[in-house]
Amino acid sequence: MGRVGESPMAAPRLSFRHRANTVSAMDAADTTRLARLERQIAFLYRHFGLDPQLADAFAAAGDMPPEFTEALRKQNLILAIKIYRQTTGVGLAEAKDAVERLARSV
Repeated sequence: MGRVGESPMAAPRLSFRHRANTVSAMDAADTTRLARLERQIAFLYRHFGLDPQLADAFAAAGDMPPEFTEALRKQNLILAIKIYRQTTGVGLAEAKDAVERLARSV
């Protein structure tokens, strides 16, 4: 039955060695899967002629509303600055610097 006070339906206990082997096997599988996904993403970037740095630029703008991203794409920096200020609450100079930095990477 098991230890005193333990439910008869309790999950079987695994030895530390068994758990360590299971974790390392999962890590190896995850590492292989991650490497495959990275190769696929690199292929897509090359196929569509995209600059991987754009992913970082739009990740930084990820918390912004869609209108912000659209304004950046259209190079409407005044609107992008306005939306950035409304969303973040920062001052004009800080918003201008952030939007210009993002616009250069687009």
